[in-house]
Formats: sequence, C-alpha cells, structure tokens
Amino acid sequence: MDTTPRAAASRPLLLVAVIGLLIAASFAAASVGGLLDRPAVVVPIATASPTPSVAPPSIEPSASAAASMPAVFDVDLVENVGANASIHIIDGSHTVVSATSRAPADGGSVPEGAVATAVLAADPSSIVLTWTGSPCDTVHTLTIAPDGRTMSIERPACSGDSVPVDHVLVLKFKTPVPLDAVQATVHTVGS
Repeated sequence: MDTTPRAAASRPLLLVAVIGLLIAASFAAASVGGLLDRPAVVVPIATASPTPSVAPPSIEPSASAAASMPAVFDVDLVENVGANASIHIIDGSHTVVSATSRAPADGGSVPEGAVATAVLAADPSSIVLTWTGSPCDTVHTLTIAPDGRTMSIERPACSGDSVPVDHVLVLKFKTPVPLDAVQATVHTVGS
C-alpha cells in the first residue's frame, strides 16, 4: 500500500470519481428503461378528521319490497288509423318478459268491452291480446293481476271518429300460458 502524501491526497478524488460514475450510470439506465419518462407519483398525506364520516342510510328497497312492486312496461301500439297510441303495462305477477305491438287488421273485430286472446303458435309462452276501440283511443293502461291471468285494460273516453279500429298487443311470459285461464276485459273510464 502506498503511504506517500500524494497517494493519500488522491484517494478522496478517486472516491468522488467512482461515485460520479455510479450516478451517471444510474441516470443512463433510468432513461433507457423509461423511468425518467414516467409521471411523478403523488402520495396523499393522511390527515386526522375531527369527526368520523358516516355513510348515509341505504334507500334501496329490500328484496321482498322490490318483489311486491309491479313490473312496468310502456309500449307504442301499432295503428293503421288515428293518432299515435300507447299502452302502459303494470305487471303485478312479475311473469311478463316482454311486450310488443303488431299491426292490426283493418276495422274492428272484437265486441265492446271484450279482449280476444290467442297463443302464438310459434311460442306458447306468448299470448296476443286484441281489442277494438276508435282512432281517438290513444292512452291505455293494462293491469295484470298477481295471478298472471286476470288482465284489465283501461282507456279514457274519447270523442271523435266512430270508425272501429283494433289494437294488438303481444305479451311474452316466463312460462307457457293456459289460454283458457286468461280473463281479459276493456273498460272505458270517464265520459
């Protein structure tokens, strides 16, 4: 080991040179690896809150309450004559999967207050409801009882054209519907 004063003075210089080379190599490796291109990460500092936070109470209905609420559908009825018509469906049975309308034949085919029912041949879980009204019948409400078989259509009284027109609604149920168990009626409310 060299103990001359000159050798002793060069040791710190050598140490600084080695540290400088290590720092330069670190920056080179970081820039090649993309470390310097990444955005800085900000770490939030936690502070003590004077009052603990409390979550608001849940206002979602319980499963039993949700099951007791009827399912609701709104369907635009296809009409050949008259103003745009629609039907608001309130399904208390929770068995209707979907509801659509079909184009009716010309004229009226069902007696006043009655609803003709049929099962779709291609789908025994779908029934077709047909009722006769007039071109001014534009707002209807269909209420399906919890039994899924008792149905009542209400429409407000209207004045205007007395030409009879049919409305056709197709209801698809979760399971096939025994047509002989379906009881459907139409009621005109108001004067």
